[in-house]
Amino acid sequence: MRYFLLMCLGVFIVAQSLGRTQLSELTPEINSENLLVLLVPMVFVFGAVFSSRLLDQMTLPLRQLRYVIIAGFAALCCLR
Repeated sequence: MRYFLLMCLGVFIVAQSLGRTQLSELTPEINSENLLVLLVPMVFVFGAVFSSRLLDQMTLPLRQLRYVIIAGFAALCCLR
């Protein structure tokens, strides 16, 4: 999944930068030509699984410390 996601991001970035039309000039932030939005759910799932696997590999002295790390990660994700 990691390699597929990286290859898709690379292809979509190139396709989006080379395929600019008049619609891209009128509304540069959000338009129907924004291909990177299609990968956002997969990036979120990949990030959640990656953080979970990293947390499983850590040896923590207290079990409650795991919950503190999860809460800190969730708070970090909610920051703007």
